[in-house]
Amino acid sequence: MRSSGRTALAATLFPLLTTPASAQIETRMIDLHGWTTEVLEWGQGEPAIVLVHGANSSPHLFGHFAPRFAERYRIVAYARRGHGKASPPGEPFDLDDLVDDLRNLMDRVGVERAVLMGHSFGGAEITRFAARYPDRVAGLVYLDAHHEMNENPLYADAMANPIYPACTVDMASRADFEACLRDYLLPPLGWSEMMDAVVSDMLVDTVGPPVYRTAVEHVGPSMAAVHMGYRREYEKVRAPTLFVLSETYLSARTDDHEWNRRYLAWVESSGYRAAQEWWIDHLRDAIPGARIVTVEGGTHDFIMEFEETVAEVERFLEGIR
Repeated sequence: MRSSGRTALAATLFPLLTTPASAQIETRMIDLHGWTTEVLEWGQGEPAIVLVHGANSSPHLFGHFAPRFAERYRIVAYARRGHGKASPPGEPFDLDDLVDDLRNLMDRVGVERAVLMGHSFGGAEITRFAARYPDRVAGLVYLDAHHEMNENPLYADAMANPIYPACTVDMASRADFEACLRDYLLPPLGWSEMMDAVVSDMLVDTVGPPVYRTAVEHVGPSMAAVHMGYRREYEKVRAPTLFVLSETYLSARTDDHEWNRRYLAWVESSGYRAAQEWWIDHLRDAIPGARIVTVEGGTHDFIMEFEETVAEVERFLEGIR
């Protein structure tokens, strides 16, 4: 049955999620066929949930989201090769290599079958994985993991001249980077220890402008090649599927009212909303049984911080238990 919807907020945006006191996190480094990665785990229960983070990101971005499900499920998150605390690759890689990494990760931690949840770029891995290993997939959840410029011509046009806060240019220190996050990318959500961990995973401590860990040799070019060359394989997906989409890309609810005005004007003039609607139609045609929900007020990187996202995922998981 086709299902789509737009969630509404009663009065204000939902508050930042808090980690349940009973949800204990276990972190460890493991070897995956010659390279090491950090693995985060919460809870116990079936089916297991494996979380795949986005490009230039960190498994710690799931730090508030994952514990919400830890009372009933085992949740595993890991750092993609070249990201966070994972070792940098010694050679270029492609999407199939990343899918092999996901399979090896599941084998290594003893997960035979899982619900795969991908954020942003992570959607590429979980789709290809589902096409190659359908028997190992109990379900798929896409957390704003649908932005592929090579498929959506409207999105390509909208992002041809994106608008970003001035503080994203020529940042000279980690403090500048954090200030930009606090002022423009996180609002109305608050700072937390989770964000400290995410920032530590994203940046290399160097003198001068922050250097993203993913800017190292092989990682950036390989990720870009996957992003620009990949064609989604939604038609091969047979597992139950949920798409939770953000309403927009960045926050327009900051204390900088001029920025808010300029950003909203860009959203309208760039065709961003039309690009989103194109995606919804595309997804409905590709996976007719998928549930597709747009979270009002949700932004790309922090869509997981909204109670509505958690509620949708909880309903989805209950339906496949």
